[in-house]
Amino acid sequence: MITQTTNEPVRLDVRQTVYYEESFELNFHFPVFNEASWKVLEHGHGWVQLYTDDPDAIRHAKELLEYTGEDHLKVTIDGTEEHLLVSFDNDNELHLVLDVCMDDMECYDTEISMEIL
Repeated sequence: MITQTTNEPVRLDVRQTVYYEESFELNFHFPVFNEASWKVLEHGHGWVQLYTDDPDAIRHAKELLEYTGEDHLKVTIDGTEEHLLVSFDNDNELHLVLDVCMDDMECYDTEISMEIL
């Protein structure tokens, strides 16, 4: 006896992960920000969000933004002046969004994985 089955295609899931590496020198115009301990909160393609819970940096940023009426801080990245968008999380953290140009980054590894689903 022949049993008829559906002719479902086999699905092959392929993923390629490309690793890039680049170092940037981020220099704030005020020492209080350079002296703060910064961490990466989240990141995506072409951007990274940094944060600090340093009370002096938070206080200085608030005073500076109030004085200038702006929503960003001026910084120097590899010798070029940039503007970083500023936000605060419950007055306990200072957040900065940094645009990262990935065009000039060097690829140092590629990983391909395949799986039959």
